[in-house]
Amino acid sequence: MGPAIAKSGPMANLKARAVLQDPGRGGFSFPSRDFRPAGTPSAMPWYVYMVRCRDGSLYTGITTDLARRVAAHSNGTGARYTRSRRPVTLVYSRRARDKASALKTEYRLKQLSRSEKLALTTTTARQRAVRRRAT
Repeated sequence: MGPAIAKSGPMANLKARAVLQDPGRGGFSFPSRDFRPAGTPSAMPWYVYMVRCRDGSLYTGITTDLARRVAAHSNGTGARYTRSRRPVTLVYSRRARDKASALKTEYRLKQLSRSEKLALTTTTARQRAVRRRAT
């Protein structure tokens, strides 16, 4: 017989999940949703983005479809924060390897001060302008 699983209480779900996901404890591992071997590029690229709202505030998020997400923010169907601050304009975006790295980058951006975020957006705008002139 397998290990005892708590039937109720706050730890019941966690203990059941641990048993199911640990083959050494009589359970089995669930396959990940993504059946590609580790290290293969993701089918959908992830982006970290920053938009400037009408009131000048900045909103940071992640998405797999940058144009659709910015349009959703501008239409009022995006995040609750941006609904009352429309329209929004994209001021920064960066491609990430996968969702985990996008979330980490988003967290680091949210930890920056407003002046650091603004410096980042103006630096990015200057780099784009230089690239356009070079081509």
